[in-house]
Amino acid sequence: MIVKSQIKHGITNLYNSKESTQKELALKFDLAQSTISNIIQDFKLKSKLSIALNQTEKFSIEDDAKRLIESVKLAKKLNILTERFVLKIARVSHYTLVKHFGSFLGLLVNSGVYQGNCNKLPWPDIKFSNYDILRNIKIPDETTKSVGEFAGIHAGDGSCYLSHDYTKNTAGYCTRVSGHPIDEKRYYDEIVAPLYKKLFNLSIHPTFLKENEYGLFIASRAIYEFITKVLKFPSGEKSSIVCIPQSIRDAGEEVVNSFITGLFDTDGYFHFIKRRTKNYFPVIRFDTASKQLVLDLKTEFIKRGFNSYVYLARRNPKLYRLVIQGERNLENWRGIFGSFHSPKHETKFLLWEKFGLGFFNTNTTEREIMLR
Repeated sequence: MIVKSQIKHGITNLYNSKESTQKELALKFDLAQSTISNIIQDFKLKSKLSIALNQTEKFSIEDDAKRLIESVKLAKKLNILTERFVLKIARVSHYTLVKHFGSFLGLLVNSGVYQGNCNKLPWPDIKFSNYDILRNIKIPDETTKSVGEFAGIHAGDGSCYLSHDYTKNTAGYCTRVSGHPIDEKRYYDEIVAPLYKKLFNLSIHPTFLKENEYGLFIASRAIYEFITKVLKFPSGEKSSIVCIPQSIRDAGEEVVNSFITGLFDTDGYFHFIKRRTKNYFPVIRFDTASKQLVLDLKTEFIKRGFNSYVYLARRNPKLYRLVIQGERNLENWRGIFGSFHSPKHETKFLLWEKFGLGFFNTNTTEREIMLR
């Protein structure tokens, strides 16, 4: 859609004065919200280009290579790290860039702007966006225990998908993982966010994604493709087809243990049932719509000496339920997998260990207070 320059000028002036939101501007000018968003993004780009050109005029650098290096550093400061933008402010051609550095990535590496590992990975199919490069995103180059735990967390509470919602700035390659805002807040703050930093060099803080969801939303092509191409998780709906990835199985028993830990912390249940008059009989439970996942788990638990059984849930015949119960199985679990990483589960265990009882209708915060 062609929009007259006078209307564009009016839109950007109103937006910059903070008198109107993008939604209000769309209604006022009778334009699609995506069109308004594109006009504003175009204006911001031109403004930054003008600033950059003014600064590069001060460069007294005749050497094209040095000029490119200074220009790419400036582009990073302005958060527009694209080849086209760098070439414009350096006032050189693509041929000149290739002559000195081989490629745009070569320029980024030589200038010290990029410190990631997209040029060192054993998986050539994974592509990095300019935004990934700008943030120095890294991708694991081997399947470690941390990767196993990440895969389990994604299998339990995660999703990845391609979005086309430009109005909310979520267009592109999206990954999200979220849980209960009270019971799992500490888990996301203390376990999940640091895990993303360790694996992907991504500093991100969990937030309330919805009123009843707390977690992480990540826009990254590299991370999305690591999940879909290396770990082989599906894009979009996965609940009925998720399984233990073959790459996790191939990495060995300890990595599979980490996968089970991540899966249980996010999507497992730990509770107690009545025996005689007391609530003290421990139960570890997995509920899933995926028949393959429950069969995978059953196989792995048999290898580790657990007595478990699988059945279809009564209230939801499409839901498979795997149950491990009893003190011996719990002791075996703690011996193999260690303590629960999620405070949601660990506080229940610590109260049971302290008082010999399970406490119903309490949240994580209440149980933490009881343990003080």
